[in-house]
Amino acid sequence: MALQKPWMKDLTPPVIDFAKEQAVKATEAWNNTVEGVLKAAKAVYEVREKIGGKGGQGKNPGSFGGWAEEELKRAPETAACLARIGERFNALNSSRVNLPPSWGTLYELAKESDSVFRLAIRRVRPEMTRGDVFSLVSEIQRELAPPPATPKATKSSKAGKSSKAAKKDIARITSPSVDRPATPKDAARQLTVNWKQCRKMLELTAEETKRDIDMLSREAREYLLHNDVQPMQKILEEVTTWLADKDTQVEKDT
Repeated sequence: MALQKPWMKDLTPPVIDFAKEQAVKATEAWNNTVEGVLKAAKAVYEVREKIGGKGGQGKNPGSFGGWAEEELKRAPETAACLARIGERFNALNSSRVNLPPSWGTLYELAKESDSVFRLAIRRVRPEMTRGDVFSLVSEIQRELAPPPATPKATKSSKAGKSSKAAKKDIARITSPSVDRPATPKDAARQLTVNWKQCRKMLELTAEETKRDIDMLSREAREYLLHNDVQPMQKILEEVTTWLADKDTQVEKDT
């Protein structure tokens, strides 16, 4: 009977065999190409999904970290980064023609939130270094950041002012789930700022799509169409309907 390694504790034989096979697959695939890194990352991710959370962490028995050290011959931290890349495999693989051939650089993309990630994989280029991608991500995060909140008006110092009157000096009405403008004028100002930002982002995305569309594979174009463009189109159509319906209601009321 083969000696059981610490990471195998509490795992069934089929899972152990699967994890060993994936380690071999990842090792063989891992090279200085985008395709190789993505294949290795996908294999590591699949192992994490099978044995992650079982047993302890790092070198403790039954852990993903133990598998990484014993079978993959990589540090648990490296395996965790690869698993994150593997989690984004479909989107990254669809855009692989634009990706740098470095697992560290790809991790800088994969670790970000969905909104940042979607924009970043459209702008990334094969020649970019990890530092370049970090700068790109920082730029996108600034673009997506909401506008500064309007400062709340200070409470009036007028002597004898009632509590009800003092509340009217507050510029915004805040609830646990929404920060709602206090007046129609405030709402119009806030929405104008929001939509100007959205329009700028959409125009920039449209320019980049027009510029780079010929570089994308058919699968990448279909992915963008079904996962990004069409949902956005639906949202814009819904907003158009809301605005039109509101105008119609106002006319009826008058």
